[in-house]
Amino acid sequence: MTSKSTLLFNVLGIIGLGVCLGGITTWVMTGGLDVQGFLASSLLFCLAGGTFYGLWRWSGRERWLGRVIIAAFLVRLMLGVGLTLGLPHWGYDTPQQNLGYLYYDAFRRDQEAWALATSSEPVLSALGGRYVSDQYGGMLAVSALVYRYLSPEQHRPWLILILTAWAGVIGLPFLARALKREVFQRSRHLAVMILAFYPEALFLAASQMRDPFLIAFGSVILWALWDQESRLQTRIGGGLLALGVMGVFSWLAAGVWLLVLLSGGLIFYLARLKVKRGWQWVGIGLGVLVILGLVAFGGWLERVALWDAYLTQRGSGWVQKLLGELPTFLELPFIVAYGVFQPVLPGAIFDPSLPVWNAISTLRALGWYAVLPFLFYAPWALRHVREHSWRFVLLWLIGLAWGWTILASLRAGGDLWDNPRYRAMLLPTFALTVAWVYYLARGARDPWLGRWLTVEGMGLIFFTEWYVSRTYRVLPRLPFWVMVGAIVSLASLILIGGWWWDRRQAKRVDSLEDQPPES
Repeated sequence: MTSKSTLLFNVLGIIGLGVCLGGITTWVMTGGLDVQGFLASSLLFCLAGGTFYGLWRWSGRERWLGRVIIAAFLVRLMLGVGLTLGLPHWGYDTPQQNLGYLYYDAFRRDQEAWALATSSEPVLSALGGRYVSDQYGGMLAVSALVYRYLSPEQHRPWLILILTAWAGVIGLPFLARALKREVFQRSRHLAVMILAFYPEALFLAASQMRDPFLIAFGSVILWALWDQESRLQTRIGGGLLALGVMGVFSWLAAGVWLLVLLSGGLIFYLARLKVKRGWQWVGIGLGVLVILGLVAFGGWLERVALWDAYLTQRGSGWVQKLLGELPTFLELPFIVAYGVFQPVLPGAIFDPSLPVWNAISTLRALGWYAVLPFLFYAPWALRHVREHSWRFVLLWLIGLAWGWTILASLRAGGDLWDNPRYRAMLLPTFALTVAWVYYLARGARDPWLGRWLTVEGMGLIFFTEWYVSRTYRVLPRLPFWVMVGAIVSLASLILIGGWWWDRRQAKRVDSLEDQPPES
């Protein structure tokens, strides 16, 4: 079979599969014959399949990547359809959940998109800032465009789920191609898998949210930084285009990713120069970028942080109680630390809410707590990077991960939903950091990763006891600050003890090497 006939066969297969998925999805969502819904969804599925196939070929035609793309798309689609159908029956009796929306933002934006689509106003009026549900208008305009031209006579929110599921997957080929460098070969598969199946990303793409688009554009920017096979002009054009379109969805996200792009470019430039005292130059360059970021966003961030901290305090009685026991200058650091650990895994498991919400919260928390110990361990992994220049890159990734985690917590005030959602915006960099340090630890058989996992497990045991005693009152309840003190003390014992043991073992090895050989 020639290459042209193979391509034609694959295109026909994509069209056939798109039509089948359109028919199945329409039947599941409507329970009957819906010609317009079938045609609209089939077209969207065909376009999605065509872009997946084209990008898969462009990224190297690797079978494992093709399977991951298909699985990730179907998981997002089935999760979105399942929640849309299930929330009216299993969720709370609210307008949002009665209509099958997981996020309140998605509910408001989608309702306004339908109103815009059925009005006489142009779709681009969504970018004018007149709609309260979307301060940037990009997602509102895309949704209104789909409704106006593909579903003009009936509101079909599930059509937007096809788009968000597509957006949640479209970044995978870009990340896979970006990580073809030799230094990433071992961690490449795991990084793509994390991006594909991280629970927070799955739920965001299973709702009518803009966040999957932001994550996808971020993957394009990482490709623009690292791809070895594409021309520099192509990468610069692709990166700038991704930033520009991202700005339509969120200018703040575009600003953050612009700093990522500039700082990453600086790191690679200095690494290639192999300058003397490179650490100082990297520090100066990153310091300048941080100062520029603070000048641009500092005042806004301070106002928002204080307001979100106030909302967190007002919305949670026990947080208000704990804050009342702290000095004023420690209140904001406490809320930031509280946000870093959100969603708290024991709290999600033992929260006395409806089963569907317990399951959603638990999956979101499991994803974050699977990532968190690797972020704590990451600085220890630096010593296992052989090339000095790539040590700069890992340090940069660690700084991005922790800097953005803290900023997201500061921005969202420890909110259970917004805080993890903001964190997910830099998911491509989180995925690479976690995968890279995992394989560094595995290759070096570094005991420090196990120690951080032990610290997390010990902390979860204490918090499980605290939440169970707080919710069900079947166990004696430790005072919160006593529990925190016990966790910090035991964690210090584990980490300091590990450091002492390593020094002791190193001295023993040195003493054996210094002994004269037997005659």
